[in-house]
Amino acid sequence: MIPGLGHKGRLCGHRRMDRFSSDGGAVRYGLLRCKRIECPACWSSWARRVVFDLALRIEAYARATDRRPHAVVCSVPPSEVKDRWSWDRVNTSLFRRGYRRLNDHGIEGGIAVFHPYRIKPSWKWAFRRSGVHEDIGMWKVIRERVQEGEDLHNFVELGPHIHGIVFGYPKAHECSDYLVRFNDRDHVPIELEELPDVVALLRYLLSHTGVLAHLKLYRRHRSGGVVVRKQVTHTIREFGALFRFDPSELLPPAELEALRCELALALGMVWSNGELGYPAYCKELGTSDDCLEWVSIYRLPTYLGNEAWLTALSHSQAKFWLAVLEFMARMGRPPDPGEVKPPGDVAVFMEGDDHES
Repeated sequence: MIPGLGHKGRLCGHRRMDRFSSDGGAVRYGLLRCKRIECPACWSSWARRVVFDLALRIEAYARATDRRPHAVVCSVPPSEVKDRWSWDRVNTSLFRRGYRRLNDHGIEGGIAVFHPYRIKPSWKWAFRRSGVHEDIGMWKVIRERVQEGEDLHNFVELGPHIHGIVFGYPKAHECSDYLVRFNDRDHVPIELEELPDVVALLRYLLSHTGVLAHLKLYRRHRSGGVVVRKQVTHTIREFGALFRFDPSELLPPAELEALRCELALALGMVWSNGELGYPAYCKELGTSDDCLEWVSIYRLPTYLGNEAWLTALSHSQAKFWLAVLEFMARMGRPPDPGEVKPPGDVAVFMEGDDHES
């Protein structure tokens, strides 16, 4: 399948208290998410977080080496695939063959994203007639119609290929069994010049990457016998110079932190206290949480155990936070909205779900 065509988790989309301000004057409710790629509600957030991780690696490498990446697509003839390919063939004949061909044609490493399908030409023509001209818009319409009950395969045909964002000195390649094509102008490969270019391309590529519905079995030999385990297979991979690449190895801490903040902003998210999240909105118009220092709700016992912090609160604030702590001890979880009502001098912030649209 492609992202967003499965079922959401039982509590997905449910709000629950997750943070409080370090001064005790605000509480924040976050959205619970199942964080599954197949979830109709979570796949977009899943994609943003994966884009953040991938773009961080790409941009860190680009800035450290003072080079910009290129976009590439690798594919095989449809006649080679039909009725003959399994996932093992995708691994050996698409990914691994691609790594070898790219290495032979000036590429030192990058990110590869697997796509199992291509939109049928008849549907591309129909979408354009209806006013949908960009491919990302076409995939959005397809996802919505499949979520409403239509068959994905009415719109797509099998056509395994990989898109990549790569570094090196690219040279195109075409033969009877494999194609390596770079985004070019007059046969000269074009660089992805800015961070927004990388983010936009990754968001598009992840919108219809392959989602595998199986786990791969593998054998692990140990003393006393052979253990058979299940392993998740991956359709998004780093290779070459970016394989297991750690951005902190090339960029100083301050520059890396600035890059994280820049990436989060480009994705409509925030990077704060070492975490990637979404902006909150307040019940009081005109109130912003930008100046607040948020603390995990699970650190509340430590704060309440600090006499100086507790006595600095108003009577109603102290009573509220003690009630929250009692609720968590009794229920084994933080409260949902309305279960422990905040007083008037505790501002309430809710994590919005508009980022999923």
